[in-house]
Amino acid sequence: MEEEKLDPDTKLPMLDENGKVITEEKEIKIPMFKPVTVFDISQTDGKPLPTLAEAPVGNVQNYDVFLEALRRSTPMPIVRKETGT
Repeated sequence: MEEEKLDPDTKLPMLDENGKVITEEKEIKIPMFKPVTVFDISQTDGKPLPTLAEAPVGNVQNYDVFLEALRRSTPMPIVRKETGT
């Protein structure tokens, strides 16, 4: 797209030596989504993927001290919720 070139100080259109407005080519980027194929896990087969960690179970020695150290060492809020199990 061609657009008038503006003076950075006055914000008025810049003129060439003949007094005509200088234009420049501007690229316009339009954000959009690209269509892609997706699938559901039920459409796959094979061995299960390994898990990175198991859900914590049992008791932790000095849990309160551990939780406080964790809260102080991370910028993320830590919230404890009962799971009902």
